[in-house]
Amino acid sequence: MHYDGYKGIDFLGDKGDVFSLIGISATMIILNAWLANRTYFRERFLAYLFSFSSLALSVLILIGVFAIISIN
Repeated sequence: MHYDGYKGIDFLGDKGDVFSLIGISATMIILNAWLANRTYFRERFLAYLFSFSSLALSVLILIGVFAIISIN
């Protein structure tokens, strides 16, 4: 990320870009949860992999949001 004192955060673009990134991430988390639910009784390892990848994605989104909040 790049922060400018006059423009603010200019690497991410507009607010719409940030919200679309959050929306895409939420869609990926919902898709991973759905896939984990569908594959749980067939292949438990794959279901756990989907669950933990959703957790990792959520943590990365949280870190990004905290970074944006701390800069502003």
